[in-house]
Amino acid sequence: MKKIIPNYLVKKSNVIKMLLFVTVFSLLFINIYTPFKYVEWFKTNSKAEQFLFSTVTVIGGALILSLSRLLLCFVHKRHKLSIFKYIIWIGAEMLVIALAYTVFNKLLMTYVISPQFSLAPLYLSHLFYLSHIWLCIYILN
Repeated sequence: MKKIIPNYLVKKSNVIKMLLFVTVFSLLFINIYTPFKYVEWFKTNSKAEQFLFSTVTVIGGALILSLSRLLLCFVHKRHKLSIFKYIIWIGAEMLVIALAYTVFNKLLMTYVISPQFSLAPLYLSHLFYLSHIWLCIYILN
């Protein structure tokens, strides 16, 4: 596990291609296939609103992934990452994106979609539980 990751994993052109592919694929998958009946979460019949919510969510995830990959490139230039550290990095990316999705959707559902209905406060246990759900969704994508 002390083997250094190959350079193509942090090559700028490959990272950009991966980010574009993941973003486009996620956006198409979520809007065409509508997995996990996410449409029911938003309590709206408007396709435009559903597309807007899913687009903002996917772009938010892509932004986090972009920042993570940029940081990964800088870290790899100074300290060559082993395969084990790279796997840990990817796992941390998934957890951060899952947590960000959870917080975003919890806040979105509380303050934007139904302001008259206050959901339970953002307890750490809820965030932990919901972030695991988003992690599963992210992995399945």
